[in-house]
Amino acid sequence: MAPGSDSMSSTTPQREDGFDLLCALAGAELAPERIERIANWNLSALDWSEILRLAEHHGVLPLAARNLIEHGRGLPPEIERSLRSAYEANLRRNLWFTAELARIMQHFERRQARAVPYKGPALAQ
Repeated sequence: MAPGSDSMSSTTPQREDGFDLLCALAGAELAPERIERIANWNLSALDWSEILRLAEHHGVLPLAARNLIEHGRGLPPEIERSLRSAYEANLRRNLWFTAELARIMQHFERRQARAVPYKGPALAQ
């Protein structure tokens, strides 16, 4: 039986189901099997406040939001708005950090000091 289906055993705690969904969503490149699993998840039966809390706690909220908006079916509109807002806030923050890193690198370059960024946008690239 697929995770998140209506006929799941009542002995399976909903919290585990939400964590399983987060694990399925936490990937930059999702395999077709994982996309299908997410698309078939029963999203209406989840405790969204707990899922959002877990995603924030584990630092995967923007990634989970992107993948859920893209691949989830039947996402409650208020949850989709919340996820889009979190994703966009993270995007703005990352763009600011990227611009700041470029400014710092230019500062070093003008002083002929070599610097090698190894986190943030450099790592993502």
